[in-house]
Amino acid sequence: MNDPAPEDTPRKAPARLYDEKVMENLEHINELRKALMKSLIAVVVGSAISFAFAQQLIEVLAVPIGGVDKLTAIEVTESLGVFMRVSLLAGFILSLPVIFYQILSFIHLYPNEKKYVRRFVPFAVLLFIGGVAFNYFVMLPAALPFLTEFLGIKTVPRLSNYIEFVTNFMFWVGVSFEMPLIMYI
Repeated sequence: MNDPAPEDTPRKAPARLYDEKVMENLEHINELRKALMKSLIAVVVGSAISFAFAQQLIEVLAVPIGGVDKLTAIEVTESLGVFMRVSLLAGFILSLPVIFYQILSFIHLYPNEKKYVRRFVPFAVLLFIGGVAFNYFVMLPAALPFLTEFLGIKTVPRLSNYIEFVTNFMFWVGVSFEMPLIMYI
């Protein structure tokens, strides 16, 4: 009576398979957590470095509109919010190599494909920075006079609205410059 019945054996095999699948999923989730934590740490370190240069970055971002003196701040915390936004975005841009590497290394590739990942990271960063530079030097100087003098009405932009517009515009143009690399991959 203590001998297991032949019909009991097949029932245990699927349970073992289920446990192995759960362990594989948990290991995969743990790898994702590690990749996200490394990316987050890189963004925090990049943002901390950017805090020291945020004022200069804001002044550089305001050049296409005519300088910081052409902008107005209405709310009490507006300048602080802009300072934090620029610092975080600059920290994100500084940490892009780490973020791209973590994303690409999280995807399980064959060993011969991993060598291509190391080649793609610098190109991805260069394409993003190229998009941001194209936006700053070509698109913004053409767009801002049109947008601020539309219908002949002179616009005095708020600091927060202008920086939000410029950083969003730069970020998404930088992302759009990643398309050739995405198409190649």
